[in-house]
Amino acid sequence: MIQQSTWFSNYSHEITISSLCDYFYCSKATLINTFKKRYNQTVHQYLLNYRLEKAKEQLKIQSLSISQIAYNCGFNDANYFSKAFKKKYGVSPSMIKNKKTSR
Repeated sequence: MIQQSTWFSNYSHEITISSLCDYFYCSKATLINTFKKRYNQTVHQYLLNYRLEKAKEQLKIQSLSISQIAYNCGFNDANYFSKAFKKKYGVSPSMIKNKKTSR
């Protein structure tokens, strides 16, 4: 049902349940239930984890600011991004970025 390469390629843009339902021609209930069964997490959790993973990759190789990387990965609030990042990885985005620059 879900083809990640198609709709996750736009992960930096706003992705809503409604837009996904329109894209896949299904109801909200069908999308939510099918997604949860297939990926064992909600659409929101999956998208958040995907964006955080992309941000982590960018922090390791990009010379952009943390705020710009957060924005590039679909986060509108750099503080929320930092909190979510630290919750998932146990370190702040700046620690990942500083490891890159100290090598």
